[in-house]
Amino acid sequence: LTWDEEALNVLGDLAFSTFGAREVRRIMESQIEFPLAHLSISHDLNPGDRVYVKSEGGKFNFYRAKALEAAA
Repeated sequence: LTWDEEALNVLGDLAFSTFGAREVRRIMESQIEFPLAHLSISHDLNPGDRVYVKSEGGKFNFYRAKALEAAA
């Protein structure tokens, strides 16, 4: 995963505004892990692909670069 600065800031803000590690874990699951799992099982990811995490409007978006593009 490659994160842009805004996405890291949004994640930090979400984690900081919650109370306790369990809530941070729920945020990570719902906002990051579940969407990535969906990408993986929908066959939109291939071995070697790079996933970019960007934040737009406080929401995480995931983009992939194919293995050859990521290596360039």
